[in-house]
Amino acid sequence: MDIVKTLEPKISSGFAEISSKLTKEMISNIIHLLTYSINIYLNTYIVPDQLKLAKVVYVFKASDQLKILTY
Repeated sequence: MDIVKTLEPKISSGFAEISSKLTKEMISNIIHLLTYSINIYLNTYIVPDQLKLAKVVYVFKASDQLKILTY
């Protein structure tokens, strides 16, 4: 809950299509369900495929942009 409170309230969303603004507004209503769900995943070692996604964004320094072309 502390981490969510530090998010900037943006309306753009990631792969889950949930904005940080909506998350901040709803966290107090869903924190117990969210905590319960995460504890189930950790205790059973079963993680839903939807939570196994990652968004990779390349951030280049000015001198690194040419390096990717050589690999």
